Amino acid sequence: PYSRVEYREGVFMGYRGYEKNQVEPLFPFGFGLSYTQFEYSDLAIQPKGDGYEVAFTVKNTGKYDAYEVAQLYVGEVNPTVPRPAKELKGFKKVFIPKGKSQRISIPLSKADFAYFDMKIRDWKTNEGAFNIFVGASATEVRLNGSVNL
Repeated sequence: PYSRVEYREGVFMGYRGYEKNQVEPLFPFGFGLSYTQFEYSDLAIQPKGDGYEVAFTVKNTGKYDAYEVAQLYVGEVNPTVPRPAKELKGFKKVFIPKGKSQRISIPLSKADFAYFDMKIRDWKTNEGAFNIFVGASATEVRLNGSVNL
């Protein structure tokens, strides 16, 4: 007959669990091979609507034209429930010729700061500080900032 399987990972699966348990995977979430290098700079976080607009510049500093997938993560500074240190909330794939830069903008809504509260059986957003991380993968954070809700 059937055996019972209990799901215990909760929100700490994949890159979230690796970070919590200090596991260094060979290829982290969001990792991509490229024949060139990229430099991130000029992070700006501005209120927009019910959320924020996160903008930054990516420059292709290598020898080849290439695509880059810039990733945006959010992490609550003092969570009231167990939450990952950072959660992917947006990304943008851009083509950047060698030696050129591109300004990238990724929106964050109020929902991007929320978690599902089991007690009230609905999404909840805490007031307080949140870290904003921008990078090339879950482990390659190139820029960081913060916002207060």
